[in-house]
Amino acid sequence: MTLATRMNELIRAGFSGIWISSHEHQDAIVELAAMARDETWQLATWNIDRGLRAVGNVSVTAEANDPLAVLRVAAATPPDDGTTIYVLENFHRFLGSAEIVQALIHAVVLGNEVGRPVLILDVGSLMGSLVGQSEERTRQALATIDAMAPCVLMIDEVEKAFAGATGGSNGDSGVSSRMFGSFLSWLNDHESDVFVVCTANDIQKLPPEFVRAERFDAVFFLDLPDRKQKDEIWSLYIERYGLDPNETRPVDDQWTGAEIKSCCRLAALLDAPLIQAAENVVPVAVTSSESVQRLREWADGRCLSAEHLGVYRTTGKTPKRRRAISTDASNN
Repeated sequence: MTLATRMNELIRAGFSGIWISSHEHQDAIVELAAMARDETWQLATWNIDRGLRAVGNVSVTAEANDPLAVLRVAAATPPDDGTTIYVLENFHRFLGSAEIVQALIHAVVLGNEVGRPVLILDVGSLMGSLVGQSEERTRQALATIDAMAPCVLMIDEVEKAFAGATGGSNGDSGVSSRMFGSFLSWLNDHESDVFVVCTANDIQKLPPEFVRAERFDAVFFLDLPDRKQKDEIWSLYIERYGLDPNETRPVDDQWTGAEIKSCCRLAALLDAPLIQAAENVVPVAVTSSESVQRLREWADGRCLSAEHLGVYRTTGKTPKRRRAISTDASNN
């Protein structure tokens, strides 16, 4: 996935503050500028040497020669001006200042729904080659998160982020376990106003102490989308890819949102009807039906439902088996 594609998805999802790590700043800016031009978005760049500069045909009237000034400009951008992207080069150098961190909190807010900045913790990027470097980076990241409070901390696919923490050293001399221990201690002891959200494809790979009370308030099971949710996803991607909203849609009983997106993307790419494009989409609920059913059975009675109040139940959600094979040797 390219930088522009990933950024496009995050921006459309409503993330208003995104951290990009790159050794080629100019190449990244050129790619982002091309994306902004294609989407008719505005883009401006800032660094400590040149200040705030426009990219392309965008006009910038405000002057911002210091970090606080550019954050004030970003916070004052009218919401009805469309999407505006500010690329702040090497801004991590200024996050040691409490004043700048506070200004960043007010400038980077994820809409009005949560009213606080959203941080994404990439555990893999904390790994270092030197002895003790990974643990030190973990402590620094947690300190930065505390400094950004009130905020939301997001960890995607957490069972993979801390892979190796529960299965011995796995060749890393226990680094993963120590990083995981630091995160567990922080989850239990931190007093900052940080709301932690984690996603996992297989929560059974996580140790029980990770999801206990006072670390997480609840564990929700998110099943395949229902009919209403699928209709909203179809409308979203049909509009994004410029398809006919009145076109007949394929049967999507076992589909996830990602498969609906894939069908719409293929239909636009191949200039084909949705039903024809759907012939190239095999849902994960079919290819991995056993794994999906195993997760549902595990979540039954253990997790809260993400779709309605109360505990999740698997009633009526057992898929049809593709074939039945007798295990009785006398009948074979």
